[in-house]
Parts: sequence; structure tokens; C-alpha cells
Amino acid sequence: MPSVSVRDNSLAVRLERELEHLRNQSRYRALRANAGVDFTTNDYLGLAKSEELRARVVEYFSKGGRLSASASRLLRGNYPEHEQLEQRYAEFLGYEAALLFNSGYDANLAILTALPTRHDTIIMDSLAHASIREGAHASLATKRTFTHNSVKALRKASDDVMTGGVFVVVESIYSMDGDESPLRDIAELCEERGYTLIVDEAHSAGVFGRNGRGIVEELGLTSRIPISLHTCGKALGAAGAVVACSQTVKEYLINKARTFIYTTALPPVIPVQIMAALDILEREPSLLATLHSNIGYLRNALAGPLRRWRIIEGRSPILAIVIGRETETLRAQAFLQSQGLDIRAVRPPSVPLNTSRLRVSIHADHTMEELQHAAVALIQAEAACAE
Repeated sequence: MPSVSVRDNSLAVRLERELEHLRNQSRYRALRANAGVDFTTNDYLGLAKSEELRARVVEYFSKGGRLSASASRLLRGNYPEHEQLEQRYAEFLGYEAALLFNSGYDANLAILTALPTRHDTIIMDSLAHASIREGAHASLATKRTFTHNSVKALRKASDDVMTGGVFVVVESIYSMDGDESPLRDIAELCEERGYTLIVDEAHSAGVFGRNGRGIVEELGLTSRIPISLHTCGKALGAAGAVVACSQTVKEYLINKARTFIYTTALPPVIPVQIMAALDILEREPSLLATLHSNIGYLRNALAGPLRRWRIIEGRSPILAIVIGRETETLRAQAFLQSQGLDIRAVRPPSVPLNTSRLRVSIHADHTMEELQHAAVALIQAEAACAE
């Protein structure tokens, strides 16, 4: 049996100590099996269970489709399906070009490590997703944040930038709050000052705009926002992410983005699945109408009855119910799961201190009975979990 070094033992001790600290703070996390009605995933349109998407995948494989790309896009991992999707998505969004990445995380790292230089400044919303923050931290550019959704704070954060370019990074819908960025005002400021505005549409792709084109399209801002990011593993029921941009930006990312160059490409079947999802979005606008009807129902059902817990206002399928304390939030999660509902707690560091919450994800395929049950159970949970 191989011996264990002192250094290995010291690492194990340190890790166990840190894990115990997380347990004591009610911030320990563990994987568990899925159970109960899904009010957790980002499958907003129910397409991850779509028979049509499944059939398109089966058809692709029945015709000899590959199981894997087996290489990076630059080393024989580039297939017609990848390029077809990029052309289709660029046309869908009204951009000159698009580039497919393996995930939204990879795409944000690519944009923020490849485009800004050491002479530039990245200014991001204080509640920006971890992938945006990690991309900014990995960049050689100067990093700044501004108060969430405050155009005034953004203006102040950029007032003293005297040299280099400025990249402003926001989300159209914020993943933990479900609220909306003031995109028109931010776009106006960026135009006024010559800044590059990057919008992560992860949680508005497939949910807002004409046929799910996103909030940028809904607000008529496509021509004013040079780079937007659409993930395909949420409302589109697939995987990966598309960066919509100019042809020049696309070519630059292909040459400079390390998360594009140094990774095996997505299997060609994934673009097939995404294109099938786009077909559904363009053919069935009633799907979005049903989703927004469900969103309105559950938000209205909880607006009055919840007294101690705070619902963050918005129109997105992310219904954030702020409780505050980790312990009470975990008790609420346990109560809801005992009622057959998969609604989960979100705690620091995913959200700021003292803002632990339930993140309720509303789907187009939730039945009225499921929505009514969720409303009643959430109201009961508030009363049952009071300290």
C-alpha cells in the first residue's frame, strides 16, 4: 500500500477543517438525486423534455451522426453542424456573425480574456454572474464594479478612466434575482462615451423578445449592442452558448480565445438539437405566452400572502424569495421538498450576505395544479419556518 506523505495529510486536514466551517455556517453543499416537481432548473420552456428535439437527435444518429467532435474546432473538430448553427443563430438574432462555445461560462471567459487588453478597463454590475467575474479577474484589464442596475453608479465608476477602452458587462436578466437591467439607459451611456457594451442574455434567451430572441431584440437595441451572449442549455433545452457579434470579433475570438482554442468542441448533435429548438420557437409563439401567463399567476398569487419574506420584483421566470438567514432558508427548502416540490435554497457566496433565498424557476409546462400547489406550499412554508 503506497505511503501518504506529511504534505498530503496536511492538505486533508486543511480541507476537512474548511468543510466543517462550511457546515457550521449552513453553507455546505452536496449533490443529491432529483425529486419532486421541478421548480429549480432553467428549463423555462420545457424543451429539455421535448419529443421533437429527441426525435431530431434520433434522426441525426440514425443517419450516422458522430457521437463526439473528438478535437477542438481548429483541429478537425469543426463540423458542418457547428457552422450551420452559427449562421442560423446570427440570422435569428440579427447579428453579422455568431460563434459557438461549450458553455456560457466558457463564452464569458473567452470574451473578457481575449478582447480587453492591459490598457483597458472592465466595468461590471456588482451582481454579475460568477463567469463574468472570473473572466474579468483573469483579464489583464483594470477591473471595476458598479452598484447593481444603477446607471448613475456606472457613470461614476467610469468618470476617471482616462486611457484605453472601456468594456461594460451586464446581464439582461440576473440569474439569482430575476430582475432586469436598465439596458436602454446603459446603451445610451456607452454610446455617449464610446464604450463597448457586452450583454449576457443567458436568462432572457428563449424567454423574451420576438420568438425568444431576448431582451436586446425586444428593446430594439441589436444594432447598439456589439456583443451579446445566448446560452442554449436553459430555455433552449440543449447545451453550449452562442456569442453574437461582428465577423471581425468572431475571427478574433477564434484566434485568441483560449476557452475556444484549447478544448474539444461540442458534439455535432448539440447544434442539431439547438436548431430544432429554434424551429420550435419560430413556429410556436404560444409557448412563450404560456410561460408568461404562468409567471404572472405565481407572482400574483404570492404578492399579498407572503409577509416576512420578500419577493424581488420582475417579469422573468426567476422568482427570487429573499428570506435572509441561511438556517431559515434551509428549513424552508426542506419543508417544500417534503411537499413534493423541488425548490432549492441559494446561499452566500452565490448571493450577498444576509440575502439567502428560495429561487423558484417557473416553466411553460407547469400545470395550473402544480402552480397552485407551489403557491399554497410557499405560504405555508413562511409560517412553518419562522424562528
